[in-house]
Amino acid sequence: MGTTKTSLKPAARPVPGPVRDLPAEIQRRLDGWFCSFWFFVICHYGFGIGGVVAATIAAATTGEAVKVAAIIASTCMAVVGFVQPDHQYRKLVGAWRILDDAAQRYRHGLIEIEELIDGMKAAEARLQKQEDDTPPGKQ
Repeated sequence: MGTTKTSLKPAARPVPGPVRDLPAEIQRRLDGWFCSFWFFVICHYGFGIGGVVAATIAAATTGEAVKVAAIIASTCMAVVGFVQPDHQYRKLVGAWRILDDAAQRYRHGLIEIEELIDGMKAAEARLQKQEDDTPPGKQ
């Protein structure tokens, strides 16, 4: 009775080629969505924290500072409430993630241009679905 050794080597994977540049239109969308979702994250936290700090100052002080702090607090809360930067962020980051995934695979030669365009279409479809699912006045 002989023993046999089996190889547990993983299956061969395709070796990706050199890193490729993205088409300009796709790169513009990635960059635009990336900058936009970070803008909304910064707005969400900046106005949210700013509003809370200003409200705390208004509650803890007296005199003219109360009026100024109260105006700042109400303005910050209005921006957070009406613009809803957290909602805008989620909408954009979801689309960006879909397109970025396709872009990374394209850059490394794992997919071709047709699949990259399919990724762009899927990202756009996600944005459109979220717009369609958002009640009027909450966009």
